[in-house]
Amino acid sequence: METKHCDYLIIGGGAAGCTLGYLLRKAGANVLILERLDAKQKDKLCAGMISNWCREEIIKIFGEEAWSALDAEPISVVEEFFGGYELILRGDTFYTMPRKRLDDYFLNSYIKLGGQIKDLATVRKINLETNSAECVELRTKKIFHVRFGNLIGADGAASTVRKLTTGKKPRISFALESTIPLVGKNIIFDHLPDGSVGYRWYIPHRHDATVGAIYFFSHTNPTADYAKSCREWLSDFCRSRAISLTQSLRGACLPAGDDVLLRTGENIYFIGDAAGLIRTPSGEGIPFALLSARKLAESFLGGTSYEEAMQPAKEKVTNEATNARKFQFLNNLRVLKQGKNSRKGECV
Repeated sequence: METKHCDYLIIGGGAAGCTLGYLLRKAGANVLILERLDAKQKDKLCAGMISNWCREEIIKIFGEEAWSALDAEPISVVEEFFGGYELILRGDTFYTMPRKRLDDYFLNSYIKLGGQIKDLATVRKINLETNSAECVELRTKKIFHVRFGNLIGADGAASTVRKLTTGKKPRISFALESTIPLVGKNIIFDHLPDGSVGYRWYIPHRHDATVGAIYFFSHTNPTADYAKSCREWLSDFCRSRAISLTQSLRGACLPAGDDVLLRTGENIYFIGDAAGLIRTPSGEGIPFALLSARKLAESFLGGTSYEEAMQPAKEKVTNEATNARKFQFLNNLRVLKQGKNSRKGECV
């Protein structure tokens, strides 16, 4: 039976995993990434909106040339809705781009440095005593083993590494999305009613747009049919704006935000969605993927311990998740008050 050896075994070849792999390869480490899907073909669900914070993280890690190469489109007008009131925000620049373009850049940057990636493969058993993982090629069902120095879970909100090493499933939320023809050039957020934590969105790109809805499970009725509710809310949102859902909806799990785990055991770490890092109720996760990858790489290379470096981010995520209903209420109140009192609902 084949046995591979590496300093760092990263499970998950998305933004977090490939960014960490890139930084470690840049330092000369022996890195292996396992990716459950076809690494070059996968197209992860994501609204495709990039904040200034995310832009700054990309530049810190990959340089100014990376941001230029990504060719993001700036959008400075955001329309927010709640309870029939509209608030138009101008001046805070966001950027949009297809998520696949972003992920492909991270993947190719890692591969160009000689990084190894084995896609259509995943881990199914972890032996902490021998620092080894039993893995499987999903296409052929062939079993192989990997001996590692450190194991990093970067395998998304429903992280297999977390389940195998803690015996618990991570707490997750749910989102739906569809690609549609371009029908407007402004970003739209429509906050969910009835005290639910989440929102509907319309995010324009150059040639098309995405519409979707995100619903944070752990802060709502635990017996609800979340997928059904999410689908109904998104359908109502599209009908109210005469948007036709021309393609089938895609669903995805996201972290709940109240279940952050950065490390378990001596040499098992988690980054990005697998660590439970997300902003509730905004759903922003890509900056946390980049930040956690950067901080873990710095820790491995002799910097501040990962847990210490990530403590402010962990506290922020946990606080926002714990108080998600409060933040949602205050945000809705802001839209109601400013949208009602500002001329034509504008806030410049």
